[in-house]
Amino acid sequence: MCFQAKGNMRRSALILSIQKTNVEYYLDYLKRVDKDLPILQDVFPKLPARDEDVIEFHTKLCSVMKDNNYRFKGIKVTPLSNETVRSLHGTKPICVPVFSNFFQDKTFSKNQCRLQYVEPAICFKIGDISNPSALGKCVSYFPAIEVVGTRFPFYPPSISGFACDLCSSVGFSVGTENKLTSSSTKTLPGYHFVLLHDDDPIQVGCLNLSSDDPLQLINLAHTYASKIGCPLQEGHFILCSGVSPRTPAKVGDYTIQWGAFGTATCTIV
Repeated sequence: MCFQAKGNMRRSALILSIQKTNVEYYLDYLKRVDKDLPILQDVFPKLPARDEDVIEFHTKLCSVMKDNNYRFKGIKVTPLSNETVRSLHGTKPICVPVFSNFFQDKTFSKNQCRLQYVEPAICFKIGDISNPSALGKCVSYFPAIEVVGTRFPFYPPSISGFACDLCSSVGFSVGTENKLTSSSTKTLPGYHFVLLHDDDPIQVGCLNLSSDDPLQLINLAHTYASKIGCPLQEGHFILCSGVSPRTPAKVGDYTIQWGAFGTATCTIV
């Protein structure tokens, strides 16, 4: 091991000796606090981490976020088609919580946020929680744009680290709201959109690209939300990523054009 790596580990251990929980340190990462922080490998569950360890971390994170006035907003589902999930040999879709601070901006700093990619997403909104069907609980859907930037120095070292880091999510820009009807549930999965960068088309995608059974992702989101003690309620979101190949983040304006289903926009500076 190089001397620099040993030094980083010693400094990380010293920082962790301060009376503060690991989840509180991770909140500092999310807030982009400009101070020394322990390395994420020391903040997240030790490897090899089990599913139960990740669930426990997310449960504690939801509590800490609530204590700091960041509301739980829903669940993001990252499918097996995601490039990072594939490269880390993931075997199933990953669900992570998302919070109100992820939806505050439509303009993001590439350098400050350490952005890596722009990824289209499709967002479902919960409304009718009395409906026995997971899909039936959704009342509307939106095109959305997600900006992604790992908080690890380079790349997530493990699938559990990727999950604990909220699948590298930095923020979402949600666009036009559409009412979810029985007819739209049939046309929605195969209805294509175009992602534009400064008015130039760069990607094409649709919900079907995320999974062979994309609506099953909604069931996964409901199940996971209950596991972390935050069952989905009216007004919460389910964000389905992996609906298009990701694209490297560049300065400029991004727009999803989804035909009759509207648009979503964000800007990177």
